[in-house]
Amino acid sequence: MDEQRIKSVIESILLVSDKPVSAREIADVLGEGFDARSVKKVMDDMISSYNSANSGILIREVANGYQYYTNPENAEYLKKLIDIKPFKLSKASLETLAIIAYRQPVTKSEIEEIRGVDSTGALRVLIEKKLVKIVGKKDEPGRPFLYGTTKEFMEFFDLKSLSDLPTLKDLDQIAREINEESGIASQSTQTIPNETDSTQKIDVSKYIKEDNRSEEAGEEESKEEEVVGQFDEALKKIENSNRLVKETLGLSESQNISDDNTGEKEEVPPNNANTSNAQENLNDKEEE
Repeated sequence: MDEQRIKSVIESILLVSDKPVSAREIADVLGEGFDARSVKKVMDDMISSYNSANSGILIREVANGYQYYTNPENAEYLKKLIDIKPFKLSKASLETLAIIAYRQPVTKSEIEEIRGVDSTGALRVLIEKKLVKIVGKKDEPGRPFLYGTTKEFMEFFDLKSLSDLPTLKDLDQIAREINEESGIASQSTQTIPNETDSTQKIDVSKYIKEDNRSEEAGEEESKEEEVVGQFDEALKKIENSNRLVKETLGLSESQNISDDNTGEKEEVPPNNANTSNAQENLNDKEEE
């Protein structure tokens, strides 16, 4: 079988298949004398020739196999012929799908531990869309299901294998390119350092204020102690002066205490002058 005939057979195989066909499957159809390595060599040549001819049909290596695709440049014309509904996933479904893609095989509880919320609905949607499937059970109490991605997942995201998933570095580069195309990269690069600087300044000033507050609190405490000490000294001076006054008047502390307890009032001796005046008035009345 010559090379042109081999290519013709492969084109027919890809056209009738509704899923990616691996090199091993193509080799089995071609028969004896063909293996996966020889088929891959032919497929690489066919992919290159389709791309260079700017054909409306392209061959892509996806999901560990080969499949026909329409040229993306002709998408606007195909939309006029076919009513293609956009394929959308919610944020919860995308988060769950990303966790499964990078952590598979993974259990539902492990997904929810990362997301922090229940993922039952998101898993149901992904299984219905044939992007996720049950790949087994984990060897632990309860035997929970293990989830992984499907071939449809790799077809949808145009991945040859799971090793082609973008790394964190690739995602940063993609985000940077998107920002440059939208014209906001320069603004983001300028605002980020300013935000970090302001954050550092705020933190430093906060610590300085806290130190100042602690110093002020210490000073206030020392002042309060001084005031209390002065007050105690003033009380002592007042007590000393009261004791001196009492000693001068001839009063003892025992007398003051008994007077306070009994509540008796001290009798005031009568005034001699008033007594003599009253006696003279009585004498005058008797003479009359």
